[in-house]
Amino acid sequence: MLEEGVTPNSVTFLSLLAACSHSGLVSEGCNVFHSMKWRFSIEPDLDHYTCMVDLLGRAGKLKEALATIMKMMAFPDSRIWGALLAASRVHGHRKLGEYAAQQLLQLEPDNVGYHTLLSNVKASTGRWAEVEEVRRAMFGKDLKKQPGWSYIEENGHIHCFVSGDKSHNEVQDIYEFDVLNLMEELEILTMRRTYFGLLRTTLAVSY
Repeated sequence: MLEEGVTPNSVTFLSLLAACSHSGLVSEGCNVFHSMKWRFSIEPDLDHYTCMVDLLGRAGKLKEALATIMKMMAFPDSRIWGALLAASRVHGHRKLGEYAAQQLLQLEPDNVGYHTLLSNVKASTGRWAEVEEVRRAMFGKDLKKQPGWSYIEENGHIHCFVSGDKSHNEVQDIYEFDVLNLMEELEILTMRRTYFGLLRTTLAVSY
């Protein structure tokens, strides 16, 4: 961009930071973040800081990730604490994970997902009494985790499904459908495609 005379903007740096985060390019991401402010005079916003926390967290630099949150001018939201919590769970940092979960609950005390995350953090270290406390708190607030839905569109009609749901008007046909047989057919088809793909590659190399 610079060679073409195009000046990067806030969105450009957000894309770069996200790319560095998913690629594990920690030093490159840090350089991008610092150049954003000091070279191009663009003040990082909460989205940029969230990317930085994600970048450092994925690399196991949890203390640096927490320091990034504490130093920023913007007020941290659930996304940035969620990124820190996810990294803490991956790298087994129990205390930091609990701290991030508590911050999430302060921001959204009625969010059942955050209660579940805190419960999982405690369960991962075998503290079942504390897990039960979290569940009792959820029960006391009548918090229930909403199940995930699946959607299929067929001939202009959208069919909705949830685990264990039997309210569909064609439920009998759905439950009689031979899923295992379909999976076997898909596996055979995949093997055939792999074989012919390798065969074409071999023939191309041979000639």
